[in-house]
Amino acid sequence: MRWGKHLTVARNDEKMTALLDEFGPEGYGVYWLIWEIVAEKSNGICAKVTHPWKFFAKNLGISGQKLSKFIEFFKKTELFLIEKTENMLTIECPNILKYRDEYSSRTKKTPDKLPTVSGEYPSQDTDTDTDTDTDTDIRKEDKNSPAPLMEDELQIEKTKEKKCLCPYDEILAAYHSELPELPRVRSFNDKIKITLRRMWEEDKERQNMSWWINFFRNDIKKSDFLMGRTQKAFTGCNFGWIIGPENRTKILNGQYRNRGATQFSEAGYQTKTNIEAWAAKKFSNQGA
Repeated sequence: MRWGKHLTVARNDEKMTALLDEFGPEGYGVYWLIWEIVAEKSNGICAKVTHPWKFFAKNLGISGQKLSKFIEFFKKTELFLIEKTENMLTIECPNILKYRDEYSSRTKKTPDKLPTVSGEYPSQDTDTDTDTDTDTDIRKEDKNSPAPLMEDELQIEKTKEKKCLCPYDEILAAYHSELPELPRVRSFNDKIKITLRRMWEEDKERQNMSWWINFFRNDIKKSDFLMGRTQKAFTGCNFGWIIGPENRTKILNGQYRNRGATQFSEAGYQTKTNIEAWAAKKFSNQGA
């Protein structure tokens, strides 16, 4: 495979965002270097390569220790499918074939109408194809040019959305009803909608409104930290933050649950009130 395509909005993908958060621009560069290594050896049937660990470390320009950290992250997030032994490393990227298939299916339908790399049509093309072609090739545009060869990620997600039964409005209404103390959602954009749909789809238990009401009522509202009831009040909790992949995982794993009663929680407040009442009654009796 001499050239490959990737989405211009790839950096906005949840997993890619997590990659940038974890490793910064270096992580983004390492991902696409590995992507190119895999794509170069792709035969249209399988997008997978196997090399010694040293090969990848050398070609990526990083140490073996740092490579191990990247590989663990890629395996955990499934940005790549990873198989490893002590000496060898196998990396697979199915998306390379996915986008190639999308391109192939569309070119078969309208081969005469698709401009080539040089901007000309097949019969006029004067460009000599080389191994350096990438998805950053610039095409000349005119009013008669067809739509881009490949739908961008947003369009793909919108297509999935049409088939999804996620009750966006009902979930949003439950959030506002159960958590009036938190910021209201004033702009329900596509990014939030996509994130919410993925959260809905990843577990069947979440595909009913009773789960969401319980989630907002017990996992969020009862958390002193998330509700800003601690001494160093956390103010970053809002709908978008709650449904973010990493944040929701932490919430569901109980990371933000109260560790015993505090003076800020309902249980803590009742305990504090009872102690004060007991003390007042005791000293009152002693005075009598």
